[in-house]
Amino acid sequence: FSSMRNFRSIHTLVMSHNMLTKLPCDLITKDLPNISHLDMSFNDITHIIGTFPPKLEILKLQRNQIKKITGLLNCKVLTTINLAHNNIKIIDGLPSSLEVLDISNNESSGEANLRMLAVNPNITNVMLDGNPVAAMNNYRIRLRGLLPKVVEIDHVVIPYKQKKELVNQGKKAL
Repeated sequence: FSSMRNFRSIHTLVMSHNMLTKLPCDLITKDLPNISHLDMSFNDITHIIGTFPPKLEILKLQRNQIKKITGLLNCKVLTTINLAHNNIKIIDGLPSSLEVLDISNNESSGEANLRMLAVNPNITNVMLDGNPVAAMNNYRIRLRGLLPKVVEIDHVVIPYKQKKELVNQGKKAL
């Protein structure tokens, strides 16, 4: 990573399929401050530690071994996160700028995890399928009540007519 300083203008960094066990956030932030798209999917990363680049908009960490979401609250322009196929149990620590969240095929369960998403009012697209929480009764209706801007849940687009109805049902279910 010491020679990364020569690439300060890079906006996209793909480090997928490299058997990495650590996420070198601090090095990337220091040497590549203009990164807006970071793909570190298909590795063996277990923890998210460090500070991400200030211009980061898209973060792909799917198919790692991540157990907990940390270090993302300071990502002020992060709009898209893919954390699918990890070992995440608690959905917490997501930035308020988030619009697209794929956290499918993890270990998240319980009403509390759905409620944690409510602190992210800008989410328009969310994937939670493959988690125990997705097996809850009226899961999509509850989720729609918590996320007023959501237009797609688990790759299913919510028709415009159903949105208002789902919001009203979701509020009653809560």
